[in-house]
Amino acid sequence: MKLGVFTVVLGAYSTEDAFKYLSNSGVQAVEIGTGGFPGTAHANPDELLADDNKVQALLDLAKKYNLEINALSCHGNAVLLAEKMGLDKIITFSGCPGDSPNSLYPNWVTCPWPEDFLKVLDYQWNEVLIPYWKKAAAFAGDHGIKKICFEMHPGFC
Repeated sequence: MKLGVFTVVLGAYSTEDAFKYLSNSGVQAVEIGTGGFPGTAHANPDELLADDNKVQALLDLAKKYNLEINALSCHGNAVLLAEKMGLDKIITFSGCPGDSPNSLYPNWVTCPWPEDFLKVLDYQWNEVLIPYWKKAAAFAGDHGIKKICFEMHPGFC
């Protein structure tokens, strides 16, 4: 077992300062945020995808501090960056659709009654989430991702 940390908690630190602090604290692996809610303090996918030297510099920096980059946390999409970095795992949210194609906000149904809720659940799972994740999983698999890890979060399906 390895001790790992989500580097977003050190977002005010430079990447090197964060890695140095974590390494000195006994951490062995890091999950790095790559956009969306986690932000891009330690890895900006646009910059990294455009410059192989920046990718190598990030990998070298992790190695310098004896840290394994265990996964990218995307809460968006970092599949191509994970592939470029030789990672086979990403971490994300599952998502939560609204109650119809016209919804403006997520709608987390938590019970099967009244029966209108069952219609919402059927729409969310069978028309939105399952088709989305089948397509997303196929795309990820085509790019070497073997695991898509879902961060369990209230309000998401």
